[in-house]
Amino acid sequence: MIKENEVTFICAGKIFTKNNLTLKCLKSIKKFFPKSRLILTTWDKKDNFNKFVKYCDEIIYNQAPDNIGLTCLPECDWYPKENSYNHQQLLVNSALKVCQTKYVVKFRTDFVFNKNCFIKFYEKFLDVLGANAQVFKQKVLIYSCGTINPETKHCPLPHHPSDLFFFGLTDDLKLIYDGRFISKEFANYYLLHIHEKNPALFNHLYTPEQFLWLQLLDKLNTKYEKPQNYFDNTIKIKNDTLNLFLANFIIFDQPYLGFKSKFDLKFIYNDKKTRFITTRKFLEYYENKLGSTNKLKHLIYFEDSFCKYNSTLRAIIKHVKTFFKYLGFPLEILSSIYYLILTIFFKIKLSCLEFQKVKNKHNGVV
Repeated sequence: MIKENEVTFICAGKIFTKNNLTLKCLKSIKKFFPKSRLILTTWDKKDNFNKFVKYCDEIIYNQAPDNIGLTCLPECDWYPKENSYNHQQLLVNSALKVCQTKYVVKFRTDFVFNKNCFIKFYEKFLDVLGANAQVFKQKVLIYSCGTINPETKHCPLPHHPSDLFFFGLTDDLKLIYDGRFISKEFANYYLLHIHEKNPALFNHLYTPEQFLWLQLLDKLNTKYEKPQNYFDNTIKIKNDTLNLFLANFIIFDQPYLGFKSKFDLKFIYNDKKTRFITTRKFLEYYENKLGSTNKLKHLIYFEDSFCKYNSTLRAIIKHVKTFFKYLGFPLEILSSIYYLILTIFFKIKLSCLEFQKVKNKHNGVV
């Protein structure tokens, strides 16, 4: 059993002052994980950082690395964003150097927890799927939003795990965030090779998420077919992507993680055509590729029940939210009510399942 005091939360990123978002982030961690250690790793110190001190066990001020270019070419007007790979590496690596707990969470400064649940769910999944990993000492938990399914028809980028959230052994996250930078030449590959095929008009040979994963696989001499660029996606590469994901990650949707973020709207939980590997899809792949067991079947039923009740309650909340807001009802209380009802419904459903199993066993039904 993973104890709270065995976990360090690393909040990495810039300070979001609008609506006190970063302050809410830190407060939420201390509220729901009071025994865990909290490290804020950000950029050059500013005067308004004083209000964060009482919520953090340590604050690390880093000097921002040089800008290595944009993620897309100048003619691409849909994603003009700075390539933040080196920033992320520096922020997380500097915090990992002083992290002394067995487990660590890589968290963003604009995410806010509203429930303490992901550790419990993580342990439940590990119990069924096994903790052993291929490149890690233990499977690492990641967010489904941003973990692209290589079999999707909509921009099927291979080897693209989400970098929005990580939870696992500190030693394993140190492998991911080892402090190594991308060179400016590599980050601007297509700016320097303008005549090569480049369907998404990306500037880099691999996206930051791909590079984060691929550099780890190469460092550990993992056997796989490496894509030649971000869109290279042969049948072998697709299979290698899925096999390596199944062997090294646990993939959770937002309800299992217990936090809210700006990315929630980008992820439609019931959309079967989503380009991300949902928790349900992850379990389906696991069952199809590695075989089924009674424990896995029960976990799939567990996930299906959780998904249905969560979706139903979210739909109800959506309709009453405006009414509650009009009455001045605190949304924090509304969120607590939502999770309470979800828990009650979910326990009833699982109790019914256990009763049916006992009944079938008594009647001799296999």
